[in-house]
Order: sequence, then structure tokens, then C-alpha cells
Amino acid sequence: PTLNPVRATQLGEPVYHDAQSISEQVALSTMSVLPQGLKCEGVETRVISLEQSPEATFPGMISELLRMNGNYLMTINFHVPSKEKEMQFLKVKGALAFTHRFNVLGDISIESQAVKRDIDETTERMFTGATRTVLFNLHITRQGETEELESRVSETLDRLHGLGCEGVVEDLIGDSLTLASLPFGYDPANDRFVRRERRWPSDNFSDALPVFGDWRGTVRPVFLYFNRRGAPIAFDLFDNEAPHAVISGATGAGKSVLVNDMIAQALRL
Repeated sequence: PTLNPVRATQLGEPVYHDAQSISEQVALSTMSVLPQGLKCEGVETRVISLEQSPEATFPGMISELLRMNGNYLMTINFHVPSKEKEMQFLKVKGALAFTHRFNVLGDISIESQAVKRDIDETTERMFTGATRTVLFNLHITRQGETEELESRVSETLDRLHGLGCEGVVEDLIGDSLTLASLPFGYDPANDRFVRRERRWPSDNFSDALPVFGDWRGTVRPVFLYFNRRGAPIAFDLFDNEAPHAVISGATGAGKSVLVNDMIAQALRL
């Protein structure tokens, strides 16, 4: 999504001058602020938020949302609260489950028993350090003209439903969430007013959204190379951290050259 949709789709990429500040060269189009979102040059935006979490996750689950048609902006903000705060939250939730352990007929509530078991299991895993809690919110911003936008919103809801999730189309705070989804627009203080945060165990969150950086190599620098970002990688082919190694690549990528260089460096030692 863009705040200048006509320029982005019809005029092409602008040419900026190095001698002038970029802030003086960018002009924002006329914008209308609506409860459902923003309207720029006749093109509207809608925000779909994750409302209900799935019962289970699978590796790379969130990446399934990257296969939607048309332009979109998916924003995920997350943080890990302290163990003390999360244990306090679980105690309060457990106390509420205890007060509702009987239904209106005086029988033991099955739902409250299930909640109590989940709380006890989560508390035990957190106490042993097996897992942590991740608080996060997920917003997907879609943009288009009226009929096109409705189709894209329906597609987004169907994608979430296919993952076992439920999404909600924001019709009251869509404008603020659109601005908050833009780069550098997120403010953690607004989360308590929006109330779109979801609690996931860290193992489920890392399963659905694996976040990782560049491999830094082994501890002992026998071989020294550089990755694609230009950062050094210390690598020892015989280190316990790397008992096996596979070198793969297309024809002419340099696999043989790399192996010969490793042998030459090992012989020098």
C-alpha cells in the first residue's frame, strides 16, 4: 500500500536529486481519514487484524499469508514480557477459572477445568524455562478501489480462516491502525487501547514465524570467510558443532574452489 497510489501505479518511480533533502521533494497526496481506514486519491485502505488464534501451528505458517493477490502490507509487532509479569497474569487467570468452576446448574464446568489444566501446564513449563510467552499483534493492510478492495479483504479473511485463525475487519480504528502499520509508526503504548495483542507460547510463535539472523560460524576460527552481507564467518570443519557439512550450489558457483581453499587453509595449520 502507498499513500500516493496514482503516482505509484501510473507515473512510475520518481527521480530524486542528491543536492536536495528528500523530505523537500516528497509531496503527500490529499488524504481523507475514515473510521475504516484512509482514502488517498480515490483509493481506500482496510486493516484486517488477527482476532482468534489457531488451535495448532506448523513451521512457517505465517508465510502462507505472503501468497495473496494484489498489494498488501503485513505488520507484526511482538515482545516477550518478563517471567514475573506473565506468572502474575497466569495466577489471575487461574483465580478467575476457579471462581467459575461451577455452571449455573451447580455442576462442575468442563470449560473451567480445561482452562485450569492449560494454565497449570503453561505455568510448569515457564517455571522450568521450557517456554516463554510472546505478546504480538498482526495487522494486514489492503488497498484498492471499492469492489477491488472488498475482494482483497475477503481473500485475506479466507487466508486467515484457512490457517485456523479468525480475522476482523477494523471499521472503527482502521485509520489509526493504518498509520501505525507504516514504517516507524508503531507505538507500543497504543496496544492497551487497541487490545489486539495475542498470547502465544514461544515455541508456537517461533514455529509459525521463524526469525533468525545470519549464521556466525563456529567458535574456533580455522577457516575464515565472509557471508553475503560482508560479515566474517569463522568456520572449523572438524569442530563438534559442525560434525557434518554439505556444500551445495549451481554449476560454476565455486564448490570445488571452496573445498580446495578449505584444504589449503587446513594444510597451513
